[in-house]
Amino acid sequence: MSQTPRKKSSTLKRAAGPGQISREDEHRFRLTFELAPVGIAHVSPDGQFLRVNKKLCDILGYRRTDFMKLDFQTITHPDDLAENLQRVQQILSGVIDSYTLDKRYLHKDGRVVWARLTVSLVRDSEQQPSYFISVLEDISDHKQQEAELREIQTRLESTNTRLSALARTDSLTCCMNRHAFMEELKKTWLYHQRYTRHCTLVFIDIDEFKAINDHYGHTIGDRALNRLAHHIKSSLRDTDIIGRYAGDEFLVLMQEVDDCQAERIMAGIQERPIFIETHHHQSFKLDYSFGIACITEPMIESVEQWINLADERMYQSKNAPRHCQ
Repeated sequence: MSQTPRKKSSTLKRAAGPGQISREDEHRFRLTFELAPVGIAHVSPDGQFLRVNKKLCDILGYRRTDFMKLDFQTITHPDDLAENLQRVQQILSGVIDSYTLDKRYLHKDGRVVWARLTVSLVRDSEQQPSYFISVLEDISDHKQQEAELREIQTRLESTNTRLSALARTDSLTCCMNRHAFMEELKKTWLYHQRYTRHCTLVFIDIDEFKAINDHYGHTIGDRALNRLAHHIKSSLRDTDIIGRYAGDEFLVLMQEVDDCQAERIMAGIQERPIFIETHHHQSFKLDYSFGIACITEPMIESVEQWINLADERMYQSKNAPRHCQ
């Protein structure tokens, strides 16, 4: 008996010929394009959108039909366009094969959308540019987090700067506090050991400060300290520094000044009287004494001796007879 040949099932898939894509592969490509979790577009060499997926529509708010009437230049933030066009030109000229950059797009509703764009170029059989494949990842949330972190960092740096300044500042007089001034004094001492330059220390003490506190109260005493510090600080050069050493005592460090020059400077400051306002619109003249010690004096062998010498001379001045005022 002759047997009739069995027919091949019609459900068998036809193999694709050389250089051809099977229907199954094409279907898979369409699904990959449409269901990708990132925006994908095919863009002509001049920037026109040729094909976009749903995710790209969701990211930028345009419908597919809208995209077909647009080019990427139109929806790119003006501040990012020049760099984007430069990269496009590099790909077209063969300098690079692809590029990735973070850029801003203009959403249909007008807001800015940050995206990470990756672009490559498809060329035809003659190696002429055919279209770009553009992949966009929405990174707006990431950029927002970066901005918030930068703001927090800026605030922290500002706070640290203020705290650092407060840690070095006397809260009442706004001069350097003792710790900060001593640091500067020690630096100056070490610098002098190497370069041997003139530098003078002035020790200042308010006369009868205890009596001021006892008679007028500590509020007026604090006012006297503040006024004296401001009075002296406003008369110094930018290179000079003043610090509150203890109680009613202040130290002034004058750079590139010998004892004679410092004496003239302080005498000129003292010629301008300080009056402290008290209760009931009354006032009194604030007197103070000072002593001067230049760093080059041979008996000074340490920072402590430098301070002590200026302190001794301040007391000598305080106890010396004064002209009638």
